[in-house]
Amino acid sequence: AAEVELSDTLSIDGFIDMSTVFFDDGDDTTLNGAVDQMEVDFHFDYGEITARIDINSLPNGVEMEEAAVTYAPEDYSDIGLTVTAGRFLSSFGWETAEPTGLYQYSVSEGIPYPGYQNGVGVSVSPTDKFKLYAAAMPSVWDTTETDWETIGVEAQVSLMPVPEVTAKIGYATEDMGDYFMSEMNAWAMYASGDLTLAGEVDLLTNWGAEDTSGLHFLGMGNYALTDKLGVTGRFSGIDLDDAETSTEFTVSPGYAVTDNWFLLAEFRRNIDAETTQIAIEQIFTF
Repeated sequence: AAEVELSDTLSIDGFIDMSTVFFDDGDDTTLNGAVDQMEVDFHFDYGEITARIDINSLPNGVEMEEAAVTYAPEDYSDIGLTVTAGRFLSSFGWETAEPTGLYQYSVSEGIPYPGYQNGVGVSVSPTDKFKLYAAAMPSVWDTTETDWETIGVEAQVSLMPVPEVTAKIGYATEDMGDYFMSEMNAWAMYASGDLTLAGEVDLLTNWGAEDTSGLHFLGMGNYALTDKLGVTGRFSGIDLDDAETSTEFTVSPGYAVTDNWFLLAEFRRNIDAETTQIAIEQIFTF
């Protein structure tokens, strides 16, 4: 979606996300439909200093999802230095936090990414093929934490060796008091013409409890059949020491009615739990 310019320094964008979902667990079935989310994002641009404020409306209330200020000094533009402070989204993960960036309705099984964090982040990008990022925050995974007595850290390296390939590897850890919980996230994407392929793994250490490790993984492909119609296939899962392995596969066609109105259908089967989900989603962006 293109940003709506309100002035030389302020623009907005956002979306409305609606869905109808049928779910069958083998014993009972449910059918639900509603507006899932409405979001308005404010973008402020004062040259070297920019800011972003995201207001998110969910069925259970309205929240400030993101509010951060970024400083990009002109004197260090040759290395792409930026410093961000406030509440911002973690850099981790192939799948995005917003429905407008997903290739299907649902997220992968057992998705372990951090979410929105209160903290400070620094990035440098000396070339368009390489980027370094690091951040410190009160908590990596608790989006409500504000106490800096114990902190979490997150770091990531991004590589774009050729226009068709993007690869990122990151590490995050947090002091949980008696142990450190950590995640190593790595994903790679190949996009050329009508085809997009991606794969991801997450290595999880002391995941929710000491000496509990795990693995999250996904593989997906999207193919554009026309300039308006595409189809996505995904296989994902999570394997934890203290839980049964859980996997799923998803098939999801999508259709762009206009530049601002997108329709999507999804068939998802959770293999181990033997559940089935069928969803119809529409997203309007502005």
